[in-house]
Amino acid sequence: MAKIMQKQANTMSGSGLFLLGIGGIIGAGYFLGIGIAVQQAGPAVLISLLLGAFIMAQVLGTQIHLTMNHPLEGSFRAYATEQLSPFVGYLQGWLYYIASMLTLGSEAIAMAVFARLWFPFLPLWILALTFTVIVVGINLFGVAIFTKLEGFLSVIKIAAILLFVAIAGIWRWVTFPNFTGRLLMSLTEPHGFMPHGINGVFTSMLVVIFAYSGIGVLASATTQLRDLQEAKRAATGVILGITLLYLLSMLALLTSVPANSVGTSSSPFVFALQQLHYGWLAQFLNVVILLAAFTVMAGALFSSVLITQAMVDDRIAPRFLRRKPGQKVAYRAVIFSSFGAVAAIVLSYVLPSQVYNDLISSTSFITLLNWIIMILTWLVYMRHHRHEALIPVGWVRGGRITAWLTIIVILALAIAAFLEPSLRYGGLAALAIIVFIMLTYPIVMRR
Repeated sequence: MAKIMQKQANTMSGSGLFLLGIGGIIGAGYFLGIGIAVQQAGPAVLISLLLGAFIMAQVLGTQIHLTMNHPLEGSFRAYATEQLSPFVGYLQGWLYYIASMLTLGSEAIAMAVFARLWFPFLPLWILALTFTVIVVGINLFGVAIFTKLEGFLSVIKIAAILLFVAIAGIWRWVTFPNFTGRLLMSLTEPHGFMPHGINGVFTSMLVVIFAYSGIGVLASATTQLRDLQEAKRAATGVILGITLLYLLSMLALLTSVPANSVGTSSSPFVFALQQLHYGWLAQFLNVVILLAAFTVMAGALFSSVLITQAMVDDRIAPRFLRRKPGQKVAYRAVIFSSFGAVAAIVLSYVLPSQVYNDLISSTSFITLLNWIIMILTWLVYMRHHRHEALIPVGWVRGGRITAWLTIIVILALAIAAFLEPSLRYGGLAALAIIVFIMLTYPIVMRR
């Protein structure tokens, strides 16, 4: 059963939550995976990013609204259990946990791809395993050390993105006459702004959703806040900050290199700097991107451990994962959760050419279902409390209309992505995971 949050035990500040949110979102899903979205949508990936930002704002807004008006231990999973049903809470908890494991694996593989710029002689799986061990080690030191490190690395990521925008965008283009004309030309040539039509935009959304999927880290970490009133400010900062950073950096990328030259063998941003003959800066950015993937990986592990502890309390997760009295860290949960990354690394060794794309697509399908559950939870809560004076959150000011619109958009994106052959295997894998979790529910509840 969900419990009212015990605020006196919490240690995180609002600024810490903001930096954790930035760190948990901006990672390889954007710096590397966004290359797939550019291939699919062309310059129209800017529309995809805006649509993704709208969905992110709606989902995160509903969770912050719930947190501020009805704080519970267990975050969004506890709300689903209370407002919808224990079955939905069980499904959402394990879906989020497995999505975190897939994120761990995809980020570990991405980090290995980045690191091969300096260590081309080392196999991918050795590099990925090394980074996994480091991330596990950091999480074993506890929340205080983890949030400080996440905050520091988040500041570096923000600075690096702004530096990329300044050099690859502003500096390059203001040196030419007719800046506006060149800007428009770079977004429409050689194959137009939307080379693959609206279908390309919809198909690219699955990768874009992955680039925003780290909002679950922020949503689950609100239970760690000293003052819940800071949740709204932190969420607003994350929504605006992520949206601006993504749009500005993508605009700088698209005005630096043709969209049809962008791939995933390396980061599109590193590739752009190399094409502009900023080799030294490309090396620096590769280090920052490596750190970006590192922070998302660490954040995914951190939030997965928080979820497991809440599920252990509700007796829907193995009891051996429980944090022992007197321990600041749930050591066994951290170690157990790292197995997901190891499994993905094994896959990368067996299926190196496709595994990263499949991990992204399966994680995104699961994320979309989780987001639908989050919005439905909020809708049910609002129906039960529509006559009460609630603390307002601007991002959900559209009420039920924008909430239902967001659900419809998410469903349309999921269908469009599943119809894309290159993404179908990830969708089938996600469907198999969902069915498996559903089938285990009656078994677990009989214990």
